[in-house]
Amino acid sequence: MAFTEFYCQSGGSNLNSGSDTSNTAKYTSTNGNWSTVTNVFTPTDGTNPVTAGVAVGDFASIYIDGATVGVFIGLITAVTNAVNGPITISTTSRAGTAPVTSTTTRTIKVGGACKGPNAGQGYPISLNGLGSLKDASGHTPRFNLKNDATYSITTGITVVGTVLWIQGYSTTPGDKGRAIIDGGTSLITPLALGTSNVAADLIVQNNGSSGSANGINVGQQNAIIRCVVHNVRGAGFNVTNTFSTLIECEAYSCNQSNTVGSGGFVASSETTFINCISHDNTGSNNDGFTTVTNASAVTFIRCISDSNGRHGFSILIGISGFTFFNCDSYNNGTDGIRFTNATSNISNATFRNCNFIKNGGYGLNTSLTTANMWGVMDNCGFGSGTMANVSGTLNNIDSLFESNRVTYATDINPYEDAPNGDFNIVLGAAIASGRGVFTTTQGGYGPTVGFEDIGAAEADATPFGGWAGTAQMPDGYVTVPYAFEQDYTVPLSASIIGTLPPGLALTLPSSTSVRVSGVPTTLGTYTFIIHYTRSGNFNDVSFTIHILPAPVTTGGTSSEGGEGEAVTQTVKETSIRVRDAEVSHLIRRARTALNAIENMSLVGEGVSGDINSGFMIN
Repeated sequence: MAFTEFYCQSGGSNLNSGSDTSNTAKYTSTNGNWSTVTNVFTPTDGTNPVTAGVAVGDFASIYIDGATVGVFIGLITAVTNAVNGPITISTTSRAGTAPVTSTTTRTIKVGGACKGPNAGQGYPISLNGLGSLKDASGHTPRFNLKNDATYSITTGITVVGTVLWIQGYSTTPGDKGRAIIDGGTSLITPLALGTSNVAADLIVQNNGSSGSANGINVGQQNAIIRCVVHNVRGAGFNVTNTFSTLIECEAYSCNQSNTVGSGGFVASSETTFINCISHDNTGSNNDGFTTVTNASAVTFIRCISDSNGRHGFSILIGISGFTFFNCDSYNNGTDGIRFTNATSNISNATFRNCNFIKNGGYGLNTSLTTANMWGVMDNCGFGSGTMANVSGTLNNIDSLFESNRVTYATDINPYEDAPNGDFNIVLGAAIASGRGVFTTTQGGYGPTVGFEDIGAAEADATPFGGWAGTAQMPDGYVTVPYAFEQDYTVPLSASIIGTLPPGLALTLPSSTSVRVSGVPTTLGTYTFIIHYTRSGNFNDVSFTIHILPAPVTTGGTSSEGGEGEAVTQTVKETSIRVRDAEVSHLIRRARTALNAIENMSLVGEGVSGDINSGFMIN
């Protein structure tokens, strides 16, 4: 996606137009003539703007001489190559309020990076009509905040424009480097977005020691991507209107005022959360995710609520339609999910492949008095022993159709290291145990089956993710050296349950690798279990190996009709159930076959040689 780019960075000036990365404007002219009728700035200082580098397509800032912050930015549509050559500004691609007409005391700056929000200045983000600042091709404007300084503010930034991007970066726009907006001790909401805007790669933090101001107020139809809010008095992300989407956002240490109905994320109707995490928002009234009164149609996909003071998810039902796909609610003060009625309407909810672990109340609870709760819960996991939800699994559910419940072993949770925020799924009971079936009934069509894990973070490329349940190892051959090795990115250990084929043994070449190797001695099909352990969790995978006859040579007939030798190889056809993470094992299988070919040699009438030197026709 192409953008019309604007830049804020350390060393820039909030009198510049922000359209390039130089701290100094390419052209400055003071005491000029500016007309709001013709939209022409005419220099009077004897300079030639073209000679200074001004060109059509540049952006200019125009303000009253002596100002300390800009008020207006516009696209240059024409410039005259002459001393005191007039510069024409677009009537449509402009933002802010242009200075009134005057024959003197008007300054123009062309290009140059802005300093960006600081102290009481929100420039350029606070200008009216930022969404109109498009280049000649009509590309959406993007305001890039370089993370080479903290944008410390004393006045909240309110975005008035629509259809624009505000994004942090490190070196190149869009490189996902996060810029920090810090409210310090000011009792403000640091960032308030308008309508149909995108905020990405920002960290919003701090807004005083009293009051209940939010971190980010999210307007209607906004997209919030990879943003973080922490240490704020009110909600981290407060969605004030409908149809917004939040993706890969984090909220912690929010709602420090401990206000009821607040927490890391507060949602209105038709809000979608994808891969968002709310954690360590302490206080008896603090929820990880909560909805405003009478909200409906809120969707949570792969979201995590961890160690919040009250509920993991608190839903004030209004009309209907709440969806939870692959979410985790862990170690929250009361319920994993709590439904509370705000009206007498019926609530319909769907829960699929979610975990409810170690919450202080129920896994799923309602406190409904005049409303009904019904829906579907499929393939959801619950802890037991010390990982159980203190009050139980489900409570006060009028009509919830539940199927395929998974209860984990006593004191075991499915995560890598949940107390320290690592929710990667590593427990075999949660891997590929979720619901992923598609209904396909037409003859010759399908079947389609997905291997879903239970929880927000799918298993990684360790054996806990690469293998699930049963798997096939490459075939082996009697008297032919065999080696099958897996290399991983994390420490683990493994042991054998059952018996390997005679001649093979399990070894651990390093803390991050597992190897089955040796020289097979006996034909047969062997099934055994490798017991993987990692971070206190385990996964048992049943493997099968076929040990086949070794390559042999038998008599044959040459192309010339004489007796010769030909190679025959007995190969057993096998099938492997493959997940994406298992592609590497298919490659290993191919390497085994190649090794067998490389060890072949042919000697006889009419042909000789091997795979390396090449077969020769005699």
